[in-house]
Amino acid sequence: MQTYYDRTNRKQANFAESRDTFDIDFIHHLILSWRQDFLWGLGARLSSGNTSNVDPTVVFTPGHFTDKLYSSFVQDEIAIVRDRLSLTIGSKFSAQQLQWLRGRAGARVLWTPNLRQTVWAAVTRAVRTPSRVEEDLQLTAMAAPNPLTFYRVVGDRGFSSENLVGYEAGYRTLVKPKFYVDIEGRSECHHRTDRR
Repeated sequence: MQTYYDRTNRKQANFAESRDTFDIDFIHHLILSWRQDFLWGLGARLSSGNTSNVDPTVVFTPGHFTDKLYSSFVQDEIAIVRDRLSLTIGSKFSAQQLQWLRGRAGARVLWTPNLRQTVWAAVTRAVRTPSRVEEDLQLTAMAAPNPLTFYRVVGDRGFSSENLVGYEAGYRTLVKPKFYVDIEGRSECHHRTDRR
């Protein structure tokens, strides 16, 4: 189990924020047999922040906001052939403000044909939630002095989450003692889910 408390005071020319963050994480590791290495865990983070309007052109609305994030995960590494071939599967779930439940999942195959070579492949699904900058920040600035023109950027609470499915494959070989060569390829597919 791990826990921490963090107090931050940040002051800039156009922005000031004080923030208190409390975080607690619990992880339990079980070795079920030589075939299974199992992990599971729970976590919670409460982060309360107050912003001050130092410059009226940079404003967070609301000025006080408490972010509540709760999470859980499971992961199982399964040895298919001892010291040669393994499969790791896992999933993580998180709830923000006790409203949106998001799942992340992944699977990875690792093959070690001999002591000098390793081959792996993986597929992962992840979710990125919008930040306060994307949802709550309001910026105002002058675009032109003549004619006097201003523009304003306003965050949107209906901003959608970004979903990602990633694919990865790689190969590693030991060329000489203490000298490895890695070759890796990745591909990602992004899309957004509207929360409205």
